[in-house]
Amino acid sequence: MKRVVLMIGALFLLAAAPQNDARDLFFRANALYEKGDYQAAAELYAKIIDSGVENWQVYYNLGNASYRLQRIGPAILNYERALKLNPDNEDIRYNLELANLSVVDRIPEPPQQAIVSWLDRQLKRPSFNALVYSVLLFYALYLILLALPFYWPRAQGKRGYRLARGLSLSVGVVLVAVTLFRWYSSETRQYGVILASQVKVTSSPAVDATEVFELHEGVRLQIEEQSGEWLRIRLRDGKIGWVPQQAVGKI
Repeated sequence: MKRVVLMIGALFLLAAAPQNDARDLFFRANALYEKGDYQAAAELYAKIIDSGVENWQVYYNLGNASYRLQRIGPAILNYERALKLNPDNEDIRYNLELANLSVVDRIPEPPQQAIVSWLDRQLKRPSFNALVYSVLLFYALYLILLALPFYWPRAQGKRGYRLARGLSLSVGVVLVAVTLFRWYSSETRQYGVILASQVKVTSSPAVDATEVFELHEGVRLQIEEQSGEWLRIRLRDGKIGWVPQQAVGKI
């Protein structure tokens, strides 16, 4: 278990929140965590989030406190939220993998789905902002190379120039495609984590509906639809069903 984020998180919160409340709560929560009072620390981290602060350090620390309290569902949920905001952080990934080892349900992926999931994870590793900056960088580079022959006519006949221009255009197109994919995924796909220790998955959104299978806390799933207080979910192996909304935390 990696350590909580201490001073750096407080400085970030100071910049993000005009009031001192979030910063003070963060300091107090960290102090409680260091003393081993994980319950009180978790309550303060949650209070910061409830105040409207969306910060990966707070989610990460709340995940750590939840893990110490053996609340695997909330731990995984908050690690996932932290990773969504900071996908390059190895500490978050390590703790998320550690927490997932405690999940009861082992849901295998079909071979073809495993390949798609692996590719999806690789595409999500760079942060969205990093992708946007990369697109702008290669677009600017391509424009510079495109304009170069006007100032240096001999460049047009150089093999290296043609190669550099083609390469910058190709990389730029790929980056645009990846960026659009990331944007589309974030806007159209909703994921969640089972928070209830045990929940029955039914064939329809009703209490008396047929039970199709059962899930335990910590399982990551895709939310496809909402009907009243029920969510239609899909697992990585393709199984679908309905669960009560309160049993799921949205990432």
